[in-house]
Amino acid sequence: MLATMLLTAIMGGKGGGNSWGTGAGQKIGTGANKSKIAQPPNKKNNNKQNPAGENRKSPPAKGTVPSDPKSLLNNGVMIIKGSPPAKGDIVYTVEEAGGEVTATVSITCLDEQHEVKGSPVTGNSKANKKEAEQNAAEAATAKLQDAIDAKEPERLAKRKDKEDKREENRKIAQSHAADAAAAGHDKREENTKKAKVAKKAKV
Repeated sequence: MLATMLLTAIMGGKGGGNSWGTGAGQKIGTGANKSKIAQPPNKKNNNKQNPAGENRKSPPAKGTVPSDPKSLLNNGVMIIKGSPPAKGDIVYTVEEAGGEVTATVSITCLDEQHEVKGSPVTGNSKANKKEAEQNAAEAATAKLQDAIDAKEPERLAKRKDKEDKREENRKIAQSHAADAAAAGHDKREENTKKAKVAKKAKV
């Protein structure tokens, strides 16, 4: 009898253990596994940074003159000429000799034609040729500097006249708009009064 009771207790304990381990243990393990599922990386963030774009040069602000020699020469010629140089007014030629490149700039749009040679640059790559052209432009600007300085006050005066004229036109346009608005208001008031008079006459 005692042996039968002990055997029943032992069998009951094993069954309870298995039931708890199978039920609760599986549920806890399943929940933990679900919470540890790896999420895919956010690919959108990987494309936001562009290391190559960090060195990209920003365009010059509107109204400013670029500071490279060729742009300065173009601006100087424009001041002397009174208008922007056309295509063919400023021409660069590059010669190679002895492992160096030398550029000459020809300016044909002024009263006097100018041909100015720049300092040579060692090498014959595309970058060397561009540098040689910049040297020629720098030399030409230095040669024309007195003429540029002489014309600069005239250019500034013309620009001021244009700005004053633009401001005057803006004020005239505002005045016309205000007059038109006032006339429209007066017309509406007149029509309203006429409508009231006509209404009274009918009564």
